[in-house]
Amino acid sequence: MKRPWILWVLVAASASTLLLTWPLWQSRAQPPVLPAWALLAHVDFGATLLVTLALTAWRPRIGACTHAALLALACVGDQCRLQPQQGSLAILLVGVTTAPALARAHLIALWCFAGAHKLLSTGYRARGGEWLLGTLGIDASAGIASAIGIAAAVLEVALAVAVVVPRTRRVAAWCGAGAHTAIAVFLIAVAERNPAVWAWNGALAAASVALFLPWRDAPIAAFRRLSIATRAAVLVVLVSPVGFYLGLVDAFLAHCLYADNTPRAMWIDRDGGIRRVDELPSLRVYLPPEPRLFHAWFDAHARPGDRMVVIDENWWAPRRERIHARE
Repeated sequence: MKRPWILWVLVAASASTLLLTWPLWQSRAQPPVLPAWALLAHVDFGATLLVTLALTAWRPRIGACTHAALLALACVGDQCRLQPQQGSLAILLVGVTTAPALARAHLIALWCFAGAHKLLSTGYRARGGEWLLGTLGIDASAGIASAIGIAAAVLEVALAVAVVVPRTRRVAAWCGAGAHTAIAVFLIAVAERNPAVWAWNGALAAASVALFLPWRDAPIAAFRRLSIATRAAVLVVLVSPVGFYLGLVDAFLAHCLYADNTPRAMWIDRDGGIRRVDELPSLRVYLPPEPRLFHAWFDAHARPGDRMVVIDENWWAPRRERIHARE
């Protein structure tokens, strides 16, 4: 049976991202594992995840669903694995092999909320454009930099809207492919950072074309033809990112990407050194920006006299600033 080309792209992107971040998927002593269920904390998942990806290439539906389930277990075993790229690729694989509407809904939600989070973030509106232009080596006034940052966020939301409208869908599909290609080139050649998302952005560019160019239906009519289970899954994918603003959904799972609206932590060691708790170089990922994980990270690393300040400026945070100390 002939496999759709997008299936091969997604399998390749998932496998390459997995291999690039290989230590993340193994049992390890350092950096520490942060389990939600201790029973799975010392299980190596890397090789088994590769096997499920191979199974997906052979038996797409069974393999994709098995891969997604195993990935969920791996994240329960170590919450450092709650990364946006691997979960997104798994959803796209399940969607492409079982229900294309689910994959389309995921891309629409990703574009919509990635832009909306930025527009709602005072930090992004003030600094997002400045970071972007600074990385490109462009010197601009604060006003111009802010306007460019806001325009970029508006374009993300506009992309989500345009692919829903049949008349603009074809153009939007190509624009989505161009946008993610540009992001990948920017991260690889200019910023030289976050290699864990390079293949993901390439896969998103391909998925934009593969999923939206063939789609001819009006969205409501297409939704009505779905099974009840698929409708429920599509609605969860489309609506769940709102849970970030209720303190129910993690930032990465809600598509908070480069939005400067997530909690942050500063580590003050007993010798007076200060560093931000975010990047995990040996794992090639970032620690998901969640207070519970900052606390667990501190408990696993801290020496007597160390302190950590967790700052969460979101309105639902019980306290905007919390200080933790190891006596």
